[in-house]
Amino acid sequence: MFDVCQGFLSLSLNTFTDSKAEPSTADLNYLCKNLGHKWRQLGEMLGESRGALDALEYDFRCEGTYEMAWQLLLRWRRRSGRDVTVQHLAKCLWEIGETDLAEELPVQ
Repeated sequence: MFDVCQGFLSLSLNTFTDSKAEPSTADLNYLCKNLGHKWRQLGEMLGESRGALDALEYDFRCEGTYEMAWQLLLRWRRRSGRDVTVQHLAKCLWEIGETDLAEELPVQ
């Protein structure tokens, strides 16, 4: 049964994450507005260390979760270069259980 579910998840993931385009500002803005406290989990999936996430939280906690998520995504874009794709971002969102957000990328 578990293998069937894994196959379904892989199939579902492949159906909406084929964009190799860089996420637009609208995509990032939409995620920041809707991600909430899961910005840290997304950061871990994007390869940020816990120390880097702690620093972002310390520096921007007064501005709220939107700003912490925004700074995380800006950092990811600067660090990752050509690996910054809608597909990669959607896969990371899927992995942290944010399937609705993953399916809505790219934002129109």
